[in-house]
Amino acid sequence: MKAGDSAIRTVLQDMQYIGRLFLGFDTGTSRGKENNCGFALVDIDGDVHESGVWRLEEKSLIDRLAELRSLSADFIREYRYSIIYTGIEEPWASQQNPQVGLKLAKVWGILAAASWRWEVPVVGIAHTTAKKALTGDAKADKEKVKRYAEILKPDIGQFDESDAIAVALATRGLVIERAMKGIKYAGTIR
Repeated sequence: MKAGDSAIRTVLQDMQYIGRLFLGFDTGTSRGKENNCGFALVDIDGDVHESGVWRLEEKSLIDRLAELRSLSADFIREYRYSIIYTGIEEPWASQQNPQVGLKLAKVWGILAAASWRWEVPVVGIAHTTAKKALTGDAKADKEKVKRYAEILKPDIGQFDESDAIAVALATRGLVIERAMKGIKYAGTIR
């Protein structure tokens, strides 16, 4: 479904979505001393408006969460009148390391709270949904996701950035799908 299609564009224009942005967050990774959170803004046509990675200093989890809250709230405040929805990658964990899921859930909460602070509604996006939105393949590996994201924005530095672009595109797709059914979002999707 392309936003450029005339019927879709008419519905989106009626709902005042034209010229608006979708924010996607990759809930981040911890690799050694690196703690990252990817972010991306895409427009209604799927073009990347801005994306990047916040590199959090190696501190206690509480201090990293506070830093992330500050970075995300400031970023959302800057774009609050343009963002339709924030999509955040849902937390996940393997059976071998369930603590990862708990940490990602805390990050999810911080990012959601930053969006809610500026009255931007939030939707959780499964990593498989994000991968499929970008590549057409729900089981795509990180390299494939990055290759596809680089079609939209060359020179992506880290997987967290390409994952955030995928989350933003999945959020966009969900909103367009619901708009075509006549559903205008008024709040957080649960």
